[in-house]
This record gives sequence, structure tokens and C-alpha cells, in this order.
Amino acid sequence: MYSIKALKNSHLEADGPAMFFQSKQFERIEVFGYLWLVSGQGITVAVDSGIGDPVGKDGPQAQDYAGFQCDPGEDTDSLLRGEGVTPDEVDYLILTHLHWDHCVNTKLFTNAKIVVSRRGLASVITPRHRGLVPDGLFLRDVISHIVGEAWGRVILADDEFEVVAGIRTFWVGGHTECSQAVAVETSKGTAVFGGDTVFMYENIESDIPVGYTGNLAECYLAMERIRREADIVLPNHDPRVLERHPGGVVA
Repeated sequence: MYSIKALKNSHLEADGPAMFFQSKQFERIEVFGYLWLVSGQGITVAVDSGIGDPVGKDGPQAQDYAGFQCDPGEDTDSLLRGEGVTPDEVDYLILTHLHWDHCVNTKLFTNAKIVVSRRGLASVITPRHRGLVPDGLFLRDVISHIVGEAWGRVILADDEFEVVAGIRTFWVGGHTECSQAVAVETSKGTAVFGGDTVFMYENIESDIPVGYTGNLAECYLAMERIRREADIVLPNHDPRVLERHPGGVVA
């Protein structure tokens, strides 16, 4: 069994229709970003890399990344150190997908095995349409790092894949072709990270796909499977994660 902690990494306001397909026109939605820390069975796992540069000589600073506000102390390095872990002590980095806000700090995890969807990585390197992988969302230096310097540590996850006993991934697509969900066994049951195929609790609880999607049908299928398999659903961007799990302690 594993423990899971949600670490708030950033916040912003997003347009309603981007978060909910054909819904909430003219609304602004509060959004959080998270760095997820999973530990147990003698290993430490990060789900997604978080954002934010490590603290420099001037001390903790507020940082702005394309509208995502990373408050002082919320950068990836500081959050991990606050939990008694350094990035180089993380054993596995599981990337739900390859949008910049989920993988930009991959280079910080110098010793971690990097788990990325096999078909997902291929879809980014050799896309069916270049417009599916715009430079602003898919950082070429991070992709180059994954297939270059870090290649010896990369694990290409098949559509159904066991990372280690009690932690598995499954391909979902939907939001992006490279999206995979992560299922973790905890003392409270199976927790599933939906990646950005599930932004908010309301997406999956009201069966409203994310508006920012590459394949609407895959979003519906992904939510159906997650509802079926998850005892605990962990949306990637919902502030209410910290309300439902005080202190970020999921299990």
C-alpha cells in the first residue's frame, strides 16, 4: 500500500469552456496545479514534475509561467524538500502527459526512472498532424532530454502497464494523445490520477468532458473507466482536492 500527498504547486483562473465542454460560458474557474508525491514499499514516486524554478540566491520568489502563478515555496524543489525528499531521491517520475505544466521540471529528477506512455511519446515525436503538438505546449528541450540524456532511465509504458506492484498506468488519450492515467493502491482503496483528461471533480461527477480536448469520445470513455475502477479520483487541477483531503493527505 502507498501513501499519497497532494502538494499545491500553482494557481490561475481559466475560462469556463476550456475546463468544461460547451459549459460555463462567461465564467472564470479557479484552478490549482499539483505535484503528487507517492511513497511506500521502499520507493518514492512523483506523478508529474510540477513547475517553478528552484530557489536562487535571492530566496523564494513568486513565479509566473504562462499565467500559472507559482507562489514562493511552491516550486517543485521546495515542495519536495518540505516533505524531506530531494528530486534526486525520487525513484520514479510518472508523467500523465507531455504538456509543459506537467513535465517542465523533468530534468530535476536526475535519478528517477521516467514513465511515459509509449504511444504517447511516439505521438509527440511523430505526430499525425503537427498542429496536435504546438511548441508552446510541448517543450522541445524536455522531449529532447527524455529521448536523449535521460533515455537510459525512460520506461515506455504500454497501454496497460504495471510500474511496480500496486502502481499501474493505462492509456486514456482524450485531452492529448499522450495522456495516461495512474492507479495507485492505498489503504483507502484504488486512487486514480486522471491526468488532464479530468481537470475537476465536476468533470467526472457530472460527466462533462474537459473543453480543452483532442478527442471528445476518448474523454467520455476515460471517465467511464475511471469511475469504474477508482475508489478515490484525483483531478489534476481542482482546488477542492485540498478540501476533500485536508493537508493534501489523500491516503
